[in-house]
Amino acid sequence: WNLEAIKVPEAWRKERVFGQGVKVAVIDSGILPTPALVATLWKNPKETFNGEDDDGNGLVDDVFGYDFPSGNGFVQETNRMMSHGSACAGIIAGRPSPKTRWLTGIAPKSELMLIKGSFDLRALEYLLLNGADLVSMSFMIVGRELGHVRGLYRNAFEHLSAAGVLALGGAGNFAAGPRALGKGKQIGLPKDIPCVVAVAGTTKDRSTVSFSSRGPCYWDKVAFFSNYPKKKPLSK
Repeated sequence: WNLEAIKVPEAWRKERVFGQGVKVAVIDSGILPTPALVATLWKNPKETFNGEDDDGNGLVDDVFGYDFPSGNGFVQETNRMMSHGSACAGIIAGRPSPKTRWLTGIAPKSELMLIKGSFDLRALEYLLLNGADLVSMSFMIVGRELGHVRGLYRNAFEHLSAAGVLALGGAGNFAAGPRALGKGKQIGLPKDIPCVVAVAGTTKDRSTVSFSSRGPCYWDKVAFFSNYPKKKPLSK
């Protein structure tokens, strides 16, 4: 129902656009190695798994992306019971197959560049240098509203935008308790930066998810939060 609601099949049929040629960087928890997701992975053409920095970019074994906090190329999800990264990756580019009952992502022919390191600005530099067209982010910086921090992130994302990279991610889950961000604010960094798209959540009947953060203006984009077809183990 989620694909039908945003007319994805119509776009596939009329425009023949399935995400081919598009690289999507996903900054999240990594993915579980399921066939539907492994088939979507972008591969660094200059890197192999050999314990060496083949492409000379200072990162060892960044074949499918990089885990910046850990300093290695292991981008597989470590939590096998609940994988937020797998859920987001599947929505974007999950490949249909008999094993998944032909469930598919919005852009099944796109490639996913996997990045761990939610608050690390090196992640933004990495995806830009490796040709990402979009970046999906599920993190939010809470309790860091000092001017120099906000200015640093705004500058980074404005550089991404100027380079043609679309940055987007969930608006947040603070509608029920915005005190976490202070002064009643519900959307935090980096989703409150003007050039970043904050995506709210909706249900099958198009009603607003109760805890989806509200901003200072009306939403112009919503994503489906609950009851859409998915495989286990996912976090939504």
